[in-house]
Amino acid sequence: MVHVPYRAGSTLIADLVAGRVQVTFAPAAFMLPMLHDGKLLALAVSSSEPMHGPLAVPTAHASGIDYDFATWYGFLAPANTPAAILQSLSIAISQIGENSELRGRVVAQGIEPRTVALGAFDTHIRRDMQRLAPLMKDLGSELGN
Repeated sequence: MVHVPYRAGSTLIADLVAGRVQVTFAPAAFMLPMLHDGKLLALAVSSSEPMHGPLAVPTAHASGIDYDFATWYGFLAPANTPAAILQSLSIAISQIGENSELRGRVVAQGIEPRTVALGAFDTHIRRDMQRLAPLMKDLGSELGN
């Protein structure tokens, strides 16, 4: 596989559909229209969990590829934010996540919404940073940084 850098996702999608590139890693939401139209085929998701909606897509690991990386989205606050404010924000965000209409719209984009406790999310971010630190260091040295 040869890395081909793109400045814009729209150009990548056009080249993929036209057959100028054979494969890409991209967020499902960007590709859903072409996947639904049958112009593209979803081979695998890079997360540890398969995608169930809006399409059923197996994990890379289930396809025999030892790869596990998922994009996540989250709400962050300054480190010195008082605990009472963090708790209020956590409750408000959880209530938003329980909204079935909003949840349906997010799932339709290929994103599985999850509510994670404050401390658990902080731990998740730190683990991701530790797991990716060697890769980032290697990339930095390859780029002369």
